[in-house]
Amino acid sequence: MATSVRWTLEGDDQRREVRRDLAARYGGRRGSVDPHVGWQRRKSLGGLEGHELSIPGVRRDRGTLVQALGGDWVTPTARGTLQPATVPSPCTSPPALRPMSSDPERSMPSRPERSPLVLGSRIVGRGQPCLVIAEAGVNHDGDVELAHRLIAIAAEAGADAVKFQTFRPENLVSRSGAAAPYQERRGSRTQRSMLEELALPESAWAELAADAAERGLVFLSTAFDIASAGLLVALGVAALKVPSGELDNLPFLTRLAGYGLPLIVSTGMATLKEVADAVEATSTAPALALLHCVTAYPAPVESSNLRAIGTLAERFGTPVGWSDHTEGNVTAVAAVTLGASILEKHFTSDRRRRGPDHAASAEPHELANYIAAVRAVEASLGDGVKRPAEIERENLPFARRSYHAARDLGAGKRVGASDVELLRPATGLAPRAQVVGRVLRRPVAAGQPLVAEDLQ
Repeated sequence: MATSVRWTLEGDDQRREVRRDLAARYGGRRGSVDPHVGWQRRKSLGGLEGHELSIPGVRRDRGTLVQALGGDWVTPTARGTLQPATVPSPCTSPPALRPMSSDPERSMPSRPERSPLVLGSRIVGRGQPCLVIAEAGVNHDGDVELAHRLIAIAAEAGADAVKFQTFRPENLVSRSGAAAPYQERRGSRTQRSMLEELALPESAWAELAADAAERGLVFLSTAFDIASAGLLVALGVAALKVPSGELDNLPFLTRLAGYGLPLIVSTGMATLKEVADAVEATSTAPALALLHCVTAYPAPVESSNLRAIGTLAERFGTPVGWSDHTEGNVTAVAAVTLGASILEKHFTSDRRRRGPDHAASAEPHELANYIAAVRAVEASLGDGVKRPAEIERENLPFARRSYHAARDLGAGKRVGASDVELLRPATGLAPRAQVVGRVLRRPVAAGQPLVAEDLQ
């Protein structure tokens, strides 16, 4: 199969250099020119004239131009997935180009093929109800009984899944690691001491997973280290959650992908290039979802940048959600409207508790209201087809106009413009009908609607 890709360049010297390079890569001996590689003159945006090199073998996706500059490959946008075409070519299709660039936002790997994301009985993605993950996190404060209480709260609020955080403090942070400012404000001295107080015993996880299943919830937990990931996999979790702080830990991501489970990856603090690298590092995972996130507790609403949800979905072709650290329901409503497939919301049994995340978490009634708002928004979005809603049909004749007789009109009269007027209700001929100039078949009294049977 053949495809074609184009590089738009300026200058004869640059074209000759790139042509020699391409010929060497894909056309045989260095310095020879394959007959199927050739330049065509074209006009670029703004009417500037340039040249375009077409190679049967690769075709650009969605109009992306791949520029060749000094032998390095640069993608000016985040697109450019190589696709097979339908025209056979005598020249061998070149391999996928690995773009190189000094601009990290312009040099990104292509997206791997993924299976649909399925968690339990739920398919996650566009066209499906938003998956709401109630994030218990570490709001159990190291108390197993409180962890069970949080599962009950999530189920009562109507969540689809409940999620915790699984870690071994010694595998996560050094003894001298300082607590984050928001953690210090809640009384933590160092991260290590804080996490040691919050860690649950390994024996608790099976009990918690069983409790969630009995309540109809998908059980999830964020794995902060490989040992914890192995524990969760042994429990039979439906997916592994990756926290924002591990997004640039590519060896860790690759090992998690090797478990063969779907991954849900948060992207707080990340650039698009860092997300692209993480997506590539997880290429062996059967399915992937990305969560846009702002890593602040709480996060100001104005920092949300929710349009990034669409950016991630378009760039990577995966389900994208919103890990919501804001207060209230506003960003959740907006995120669902923008196409979020997943919502993750921290919740607590009591915001007055001392732990590091309680202050930025929803209380039980707030979580229930949050989920209710999400479901109401989903119901309001509809299918996008513009048509009258069933509930408004009864009001249509009372809100629209139709032709009515302005005076008594006799049979055989040719209707003049002053003989009719457009008035409510719409029980006669609609305004678009041709009435003026037509002859009445029967008399019509003043004020009565004109219907089709009145006219010849």
